[in-house]
Parts: sequence; structure tokens; C-alpha cells
Amino acid sequence: MIPPGQSTMLRRGEVFEVVIGAQSAPCYLAVEGGIAVPLVLGSASTYVRARLGGLHGRPLEKQDVVPLAMARASERPELRVPPSLPAAGERPIRVVLGPQQEYFLPEAMTALLSAEFRVSNDYDRMGMRLEGPPLRHRGGWDIISDAIATGSIQVPGSGQPIVLLADHQTTGGYPKIATVVSADFPAIARCRPGDKLRFVAVAAEAAENLCRRAEHRFAELIAAIEPLAEPSAINHAPLFDENLISGVVSGLE
Repeated sequence: MIPPGQSTMLRRGEVFEVVIGAQSAPCYLAVEGGIAVPLVLGSASTYVRARLGGLHGRPLEKQDVVPLAMARASERPELRVPPSLPAAGERPIRVVLGPQQEYFLPEAMTALLSAEFRVSNDYDRMGMRLEGPPLRHRGGWDIISDAIATGSIQVPGSGQPIVLLADHQTTGGYPKIATVVSADFPAIARCRPGDKLRFVAVAAEAAENLCRRAEHRFAELIAAIEPLAEPSAINHAPLFDENLISGVVSGLE
């Protein structure tokens, strides 16, 4: 078993299996040198809805052969990084209210910041639908489409919020009650269906400070990558030279 946060060399023909633990939904696998697929808009990632990028613009399937950028791994000690990702749900997700909070009744704002929401099964890379008390609109729920930011929380007519994720659309016509701060976006993106979430509001200035602190912690994490200590070898010769047993008994009465 290979602990998380540690590199290992795989030789041709070897098979490995990724086992997802209870603390996180996704698993991050980094391949030295990267994946050799054509870049689309400067990225090797896959946008499934538009069938762009990655391997033929679709999710990986059984028997797929993924081309690697390096023919063989470099000869170096294995590396490890200290654990750094807190489990989702350890603390409330911080949000900046708005930009259309005036579209909601006061009790909707109270519910957003006091109630518990559950991640629904209707969840993909575009958006995470939450289940909880309905966040009622003051009037209608249609607005002139405007820009969407990663982490925006849209609320359609059902009153059930949607947190927009990495593959979100560029514009949307539902009012946005709040936006998840960028420092907490990785935590919410690791949530699984059934996980419970709470939100707490922070000011925009505080969100910017949180972002800078998160970037600093990430830089510290990169700097903390270190060679994996080799297991110490046991010198058997001194053991054989010592009388470690003062006597032998049969154990029978």
C-alpha cells in the first residue's frame, strides 16, 4: 500500500488500484511529466459537456490507453509531502454575500447562514445542488444574465441553491445569493453526495486575505516536499554475536 502524498515508481506491467477513503471524494493522481494530449485553450483537462480536451473530450473508460509525456520516470529518490487537506465538513464554508442578495427575502439570508444543507446526488463538475430549507426570492427568480464566478451560489425557482464548480457556465440568469471564497473552494469541491455543509459570511476584504494566506500555505506545502527516508537496514552480524537467550525451556510440565 502506498500512503497518500507519496511518489512511487511503477514498472511496465504493474497494476495499481486507487482506494478512496472516507475523508475525501476525489483522488488526485500526478504522473511525472504529465499526460501527452493536445492542449485546448492551453489546458490538458477535459470539458465533458462540450467534448473538449483530454482524451477525445470524454471521461476515461475501461481499456483506455493514456499517452504519457515521458517514456520513463527519472531516477531519483521517492518524494513525500506532509498531509495538508482538511476533511470537508470540519468547519463552515465561508462565503461573500451577493451580488444579488437583494433578490431574496430576509429569512432566506438567515437560512443560508444558519441552516444545514446536504449535498444532493445531482452533482457534477458544473454544479453541486444542495438540499435544505428553500431560499425564497423576494419577487421573481429571473435576472438579466450576468457573469458567473467559480463558487457562485445560484438559487433557481425551487429555492434550492446550486454551488457552481470548475465547469460552470460563463453567464447565468438566476440570482446569486453568495459566492464561496476561493480559499474554501477546494474543501467544498471535495464533498460527496450526502455530506452536510454550513455557511458563514465574511467581508470581501477578509476573503482576499484568506486567499493570500491559502496561496502562502500552498507555497509552503510545495517547499515541504522532501525525499522519502529509506527504510533502515538491520545489521544482523551483531545480533548473531550476542547471547540474546540465557536459556531454553521446553514449555512442557
